Amino acid sequence: MRAKVRVPGRRSVVGVWLLVVAALVLATTAVADPPATAQRSQAADADGDKVADENDVCPSERGPSQHGGCPLDPNDEDDDGVANGTDWCPGYAGPPPSGCSKLGGDPGDQDGDGVPDSSDRCPTFPGAAKRNGCHMGSVPRIDDQAPEPASPKPVAAGTLSFDPSGKARRGAPVALEGLLFRGDMQPRTLTFWLPKGFTISPKPLSACSRAKAEQLKLGSGKGCAQLFAGRLTDRKVRAWFAYIGPISNGRRQLFIRDRRGDRLSGLAKGSISRPAGGFGPKVTLELGALGVSTRIIEIGSAPQSSPRGRVAPLRMGGPCPTRGLRYKIRLTTSSGSAERTARGRCV
Repeated sequence: MRAKVRVPGRRSVVGVWLLVVAALVLATTAVADPPATAQRSQAADADGDKVADENDVCPSERGPSQHGGCPLDPNDEDDDGVANGTDWCPGYAGPPPSGCSKLGGDPGDQDGDGVPDSSDRCPTFPGAAKRNGCHMGSVPRIDDQAPEPASPKPVAAGTLSFDPSGKARRGAPVALEGLLFRGDMQPRTLTFWLPKGFTISPKPLSACSRAKAEQLKLGSGKGCAQLFAGRLTDRKVRAWFAYIGPISNGRRQLFIRDRRGDRLSGLAKGSISRPAGGFGPKVTLELGALGVSTRIIEIGSAPQSSPRGRVAPLRMGGPCPTRGLRYKIRLTTSSGSAERTARGRCV
């Protein structure tokens, strides 16, 4: 007796195909959902200013993209909490009272903005504490390689201030700090005519030799008198330091070291010439040898401690005039030069 073989009917075949199609649709949806969710998360914009939260320095405040998603304040150009009228470095964020970030920074705050690296969203670019250490025009992620400037046009800012130690009398130690130039540029030579009567000396230290300057390490330069500390800033902050060298052919030499991360590198030269033209000593710094592009040039000088005692590389020529101390600055770049004569106030 033959066994009967049951052949599926048409309805059964259609049902099987429907089950297969449904399974494929579910599988496709399951695979597609995660990327869609990730895309929605990446595009999150809590304040609705069209700047994604991950790139928004001010994610809860509306602001244009060219200012990092932060609102604009016409009375505080750099948004650092120091009003334009009292800000020594307008257009460049820094902590109060000066509004200028600390030149050279320190191991725990490499951009010198007063916000520790551990809580700084922009640890290599000075910014305001209320912006978590970011400038309103910067972004949380900063590239190591700075782009070539499109149109090098240096502008002499000339916002320089002097801070005498104690009474501003003849021979008194003096500190200075300020923003000298801004604009897209590739600096070559920075020349600085100090106020009349100023003197420069490495005492009680001896002049720093070239060999000693080449061996200096960050934080261990107490054997050489530091005349200036400076900073070149584009998308990455780079500090430089000028040390007082020996006298050669009637001019005192300067040796310039470049700070890269946590070490000193490179060696550029400079010189100090005798007073002339109604000014004090003329300082020439060959910054071009450092091979950098920048948008900001800052400079500062202050007394320092050393194994041989306190070093005051700059000293006053007398009381500070009511109108301020007259100085002159000039910057030569790859595309031209900019110059300004101005008066810096004493604070």
